[in-house]
Amino acid sequence: MIYAYDDVNNWGEKICNAVESFGENAKLFKNPYDVPDEIGNIVFIHMMHLPVHERLITKHAAEVLGNYKNITMIPSLKECRLYDDKVEQYLSFGSWMPDTELFTQADDAMCYLVDDPPRGYPFVSKSREGAGASNVRIIRDGMAAVSEINYAFNDGIPIYGGNIQQGYLLWQEFIPNLEINWRVFIMAKRYAIVTKRWNEAGKQQVNDNGEIHQVNELTEDIEELIDFAYRFVEEKDFGWCAIDIVEGEHCAYVLETSTGFPFWWMEKGGQIFERFDDCWSASGYRADQVFSVLAKLIIEGQKNEKTIITLDL
Repeated sequence: MIYAYDDVNNWGEKICNAVESFGENAKLFKNPYDVPDEIGNIVFIHMMHLPVHERLITKHAAEVLGNYKNITMIPSLKECRLYDDKVEQYLSFGSWMPDTELFTQADDAMCYLVDDPPRGYPFVSKSREGAGASNVRIIRDGMAAVSEINYAFNDGIPIYGGNIQQGYLLWQEFIPNLEINWRVFIMAKRYAIVTKRWNEAGKQQVNDNGEIHQVNELTEDIEELIDFAYRFVEEKDFGWCAIDIVEGEHCAYVLETSTGFPFWWMEKGGQIFERFDDCWSASGYRADQVFSVLAKLIIEGQKNEKTIITLDL
């Protein structure tokens, strides 16, 4: 049986509809304990960022389902735990990021500033929570950095979503002159969707301005970008992953990962690319057919009794 979490963004409903369009059965659920822990069951859960209570609910559901012994969960428990948690992402794949430092003691952060940060000012300060480019700040001088330390290790820094950042600081190298960033969405290490995003003027690396372009053509540069994303998911063994990528002066970096995308992006066009014999090509699917592609993968994985996470079809 195929189950999908009944989320407020209707991903679960879209997936169930797509599965049923192939003549297979699918069922929505709210309570993870309603999903039987049986071999052959595949469970999809769309991780929520906001509202905060929905994020907590989906995080809890992922923990419950991820500890089942027999089901296959999409995304995996590892991917769900990393969602909207920049600290855990840094600990998991910090080597792919721009130079990043995690401080859990005020004295360590102050020592980092004694001779100015190795990369200088400005640099970026991030909170643990922050999908959708929220809770990201540019630190432009030493006074601002010391203020961050004083707040973070005392009363805390108020952040978007009604939370408080307290007891840690996550500081990252600022990559200058970034007009664009990329999101590459990899499904089952087999399909890829590429979104080009323009950054808000004066806030490069911090957030996008809402202007996007869905990539249709597999140019040499786009293929290199997808290959970079593919090497990342191969190394980290991620089967369902949206990777935010920026291009520095000498190399590309992963800024963070997510488990999805706003569906309105897909409705603006774009191509789904497919990997075959170590090469990428146009799959023939449009980006707005992503739920049909996902349903196809789930059904194939279920019938072959193989995990969708590795999907050796």
